[in-house]
Amino acid sequence: MLLELRKIEVVYNNVILALKGVTIEVPEGNVVTILGANGAGKSTILKAVSGIIAIENGKVSNGEILFAGKRIENKDPSEIARSEISLVMEGRELFRTLTVEENLKVGTLIRRGHKREIGKDLEVIFQYFPILKERKRQVAGTLSGGEQQMLVISMALMTKPKLLLLDEPSLGLAPLIAELVFSEVEDINKNLKTTILLVEQNASLSLPISQYIYVITNGLVAYKSKAEGIKGTDISQYYLGMGA
Repeated sequence: MLLELRKIEVVYNNVILALKGVTIEVPEGNVVTILGANGAGKSTILKAVSGIIAIENGKVSNGEILFAGKRIENKDPSEIARSEISLVMEGRELFRTLTVEENLKVGTLIRRGHKREIGKDLEVIFQYFPILKERKRQVAGTLSGGEQQMLVISMALMTKPKLLLLDEPSLGLAPLIAELVFSEVEDINKNLKTTILLVEQNASLSLPISQYIYVITNGLVAYKSKAEGIKGTDISQYYLGMGA
């Protein structure tokens, strides 16, 4: 098992209990999706895994997070990133005044690869997102929303992660663009063998590319299943908080 969350509890400001004993398993090479309504605790899971929860005055107060068998809960975010975990945050965080190519090279700063290796990785990225090759000298802040989403995913891939954490990649995108992004995410998983933990609200986009599904409501795992086993199941009750 590449990533395991074992009965984790997360507290903000030593007062607010955001996660209440969440257990999630992410097998290597799989796409695992966490579904749920706004405020259910989905993004908190990714922040706990990546360590950036500390920036928001939060911490894992109970339970364990194991990556490749080693405990990582409450470790420094930079240490976690160097262990080959990369987070793509909600909101398309990038360096808006830099070009596309410069943003992509930022993703290599934690690596020790030679320029030739980095150049090869850039070409791989451009195969998945050819529009970025066309826009490589364009200032990132002038890209469309869909192009920016492709860029932040690509920046994360340039770190050569074993585990990619994606937070609401469809947010704010037109339906056709969101479908394109999810199609490329599926290809990345299959061809690069990158394990992906995905947070989403849009089940119709995430279900077809996932092997396992967890539904979070009120900080609890309300439902879990293999993705193929969820077909025909009405999970709206869990979104509404009635299935826990």
